[in-house]
Amino acid sequence: MSKEDGLITGAYIRALARDYYDWKPEREEVENRAFSFDDVVTIGEPVEHTSAEPLPDAPELDTIEAIKAQLGYMFEPDDLINVAIRTQDDDPKAWDKGLYGTTEEMIPKLEWVDFEPYGACLCINPIHERGSRKVKNLAAFRNGLFESDEDDPDEFRRITRALGLPVVCEIWSGHHSVHTIVRLDAKDQREYKTRWQMVADAYEEHGITMDQVCKAPNKVCRLAGVQRGTDTQRLLSGPFGSPSFDAWLRRNEKPLLPPIGDLDIDEEIEPDPELIEGVLRYREVALLTSRAKRGKTWLTGQLAVCIATGRPWLGHAVKQGRVLFIDPELKPKTLRKRLQLITRAMKADEKTVNHNIKRWSLRGTLTREGNVADVTAIAHDLELLGEQFDLVVLDSSSAFLEAGTEENDNAAIRRFLTGHVARIAKATCGAVLVVHHEGKGATGDRAAEDRARGAGAWVDCPDVVLQMSSIYPPDGKDPGEALVALGMPEGSKARRLECVAIRDNPEFAPVDLCFDWPLFHAVDKLGDWQVQTSASLGGKKSGEIRRRSAKERAEEWCGRIVASLQCKDADAIMTATDCRKAVALGLGIDVEDVSLTTLRRYVDSFDWLEVVQTGPRRWGVKLAR
Repeated sequence: MSKEDGLITGAYIRALARDYYDWKPEREEVENRAFSFDDVVTIGEPVEHTSAEPLPDAPELDTIEAIKAQLGYMFEPDDLINVAIRTQDDDPKAWDKGLYGTTEEMIPKLEWVDFEPYGACLCINPIHERGSRKVKNLAAFRNGLFESDEDDPDEFRRITRALGLPVVCEIWSGHHSVHTIVRLDAKDQREYKTRWQMVADAYEEHGITMDQVCKAPNKVCRLAGVQRGTDTQRLLSGPFGSPSFDAWLRRNEKPLLPPIGDLDIDEEIEPDPELIEGVLRYREVALLTSRAKRGKTWLTGQLAVCIATGRPWLGHAVKQGRVLFIDPELKPKTLRKRLQLITRAMKADEKTVNHNIKRWSLRGTLTREGNVADVTAIAHDLELLGEQFDLVVLDSSSAFLEAGTEENDNAAIRRFLTGHVARIAKATCGAVLVVHHEGKGATGDRAAEDRARGAGAWVDCPDVVLQMSSIYPPDGKDPGEALVALGMPEGSKARRLECVAIRDNPEFAPVDLCFDWPLFHAVDKLGDWQVQTSASLGGKKSGEIRRRSAKERAEEWCGRIVASLQCKDADAIMTATDCRKAVALGLGIDVEDVSLTTLRRYVDSFDWLEVVQTGPRRWGVKLAR
């Protein structure tokens, strides 16, 4: 068929290329058949456009010729298309439902249309059924519309050519911008959005501000050849650039990894400076592990104040600098109060601490997408902020893991530590300390490097791994009384900080600590104290202890309380705190391992004991009569 029959033929396209673009065919034979998008028409050799190169002249076409050319570029002959020819209530941005039909049907309809001064528009993608151009009625997500109202139209066109995009056609809007139709060939709306944004980002990288309203797949572009006010919506060019979106992706594909570098051992190699002498360097990732409620947050808070003020930390000199404390678990006031208590206990200058420590409380915070503020969101925002910190504290690790990540998954934890956490160190030019929990069971039954909860990658990946454990006197004495006997404050706790792994420094000897709330102090009097083992628990293996029934444990705990009360007056009342200490002392375990909630539940169900309410939120226990 010829163009007079209402169908764009291959011969007609070749004639346009020859007449308006000086294209010369390799042979003169012309196959007279319908042009389809499986055909590739190349006009000359590919050219790398620059801002100095002239743009091709627009073809001189009448209204119907321009419409036929544009429809032929954008659609298949049997596609159902929609053309909007009327506005609603004289609003130039509100178009009516318009005309529907295939390319072959549309041309005769448009020949008799008396177009409005506002011009006419064309839905950029084919539709399923007549009557609607809503997204759910689109038959394909083939074409994308790209427009910039803020940038110079000629520069916009030059950038389009420099990018090598798979352009279908360009249309002058008849006002002050160019409508560029790019072949996206997406399989669904989600892929369409992704591909549209990839093209928009490519424009943005070249300084073009893309109109975001164009991203919808059911947008309308200007219909070529139609008068708009005093100007004409002109067809500026037909297809050029990459033959397909996939080809464009391959052309612009970037390496996934950093470039391979030289060894350069003939130059002096200086290690990264130390933030904590003998312990941690800049741009390193450190892990601190310990059991729950052992004072990890207090220890890291004390480290933060030491760095903020330049004071030594547990005998190690530090470089004074800025600290970012990120906490997704504590209430903002709780974190601030803890750091205030530490600062005042250390008698540090509060103005200096205020200036050098920043807090990022993320409890109850969601991202714009509605996700929990995990490590990926934190790394992203810190990269955008570009603010430098000497130390970033992540307390604690489980709250920062991506949704669905298991602590036992080696690959996921490796990605977490060497990928996302290392990004934070790189973005802030400082070190990162991640607080992590220890596994269940008797601590001393496992080597220090095996105490971290979860996968082995928790210990393999960080540059520095520190382990803090509770320690106990060797003769089975009460730890609190033994500490007082050694001159420690009453109520203090004994801890040991060990270096499990370290890359760029020699391992340092374990440091024994006295936790006199809210501060830790290094001491040298606890050398013979040891971490808890199964032997100190009566020879029971940790697995056996966990498998004991709740009933047996309830009887054991309550039996210790009964034994203590029998040594007192008949009406004596033991406070909940004293009950907790009695259980811990009788069983040889740490008092933090005795949950008050669990203890109350056991006492309530034990016949020999009676709960006495001693205050609005306080309770005690006495022997039942």
